Amino acid sequence: MCLGPNGKLHPNAEIILAELRKFCHARRPEDVMNAAVSPSGVVDPIALGKATGRREVYDMLVQLLALDLETAVTLKDPTS
Repeated sequence: MCLGPNGKLHPNAEIILAELRKFCHARRPEDVMNAAVSPSGVVDPIALGKATGRREVYDMLVQLLALDLETAVTLKDPTS
């Protein structure tokens, strides 16, 4: 469903995964922590748990799709 006949991600799947990567704070390693820190520098443990859970779901999807690291990190942001 997500992979085309060539074994690569279908273009529609690329768009969805790129959007999920952004939503799940998976673009950069520090994105999870940045999502949990208030402007005053206080870490919100609830927000940190939520951001970490989102990141884990994205990582699981990447693993289930057997994406290589290059494919997972070079997904194009559909809004750019």
